Amino acid sequence: MRGEMFRIAQIGTLRILVSVPQENAPAVKVGQPATVLVAEFAKRRFQGKVARTANSLDMNTRTMLTEVQLSNPDGALLPGMYGQVTLNFPVPHKVIEIPTTALYSDAQGLRVGVVDAQQRLHYQAITIERDAGAALQIATGLTGDERIIKIAVPWLVEGDPLELSSAPAAAGLGAQPGPKSP
Repeated sequence: MRGEMFRIAQIGTLRILVSVPQENAPAVKVGQPATVLVAEFAKRRFQGKVARTANSLDMNTRTMLTEVQLSNPDGALLPGMYGQVTLNFPVPHKVIEIPTTALYSDAQGLRVGVVDAQQRLHYQAITIERDAGAALQIATGLTGDERIIKIAVPWLVEGDPLELSSAPAAAGLGAQPGPKSP
């Protein structure tokens, strides 16, 4: 049996395979721009476009395989090089920042207490984009217009009436749990 004598690689247009995390997968669209950075060319940004996606998530990694095509006319990029791909989304998603003390984490998932229009407690499911220590950046679940309870109080129940403080809210946050009304 003979081994491989040579391999042909076309490098004029590169196909770069990227595993896109689940939280970003729905925003990936064919034709959207992508930027590729390679350590060997620190000051150069290579521009490409999303050519296709798997349109499904890998069940083990919770990522979606995405192909980015990149024109490489000078052959600077070689097959097998390691690089970083940034997908350029047309509209960045909004991130809401809340105090870490507002987080409820239990069997029902990650939630925050929100004061509804009737001054009652509602638990809103959220996803955390980034934990910054004293603050959490929330990716989904909040619009930024809510009045949240700054300190998670374990004995409060969905629908409990709340008393709001008259102190001005900082950064859109201002609901404090108050004594239950009869």
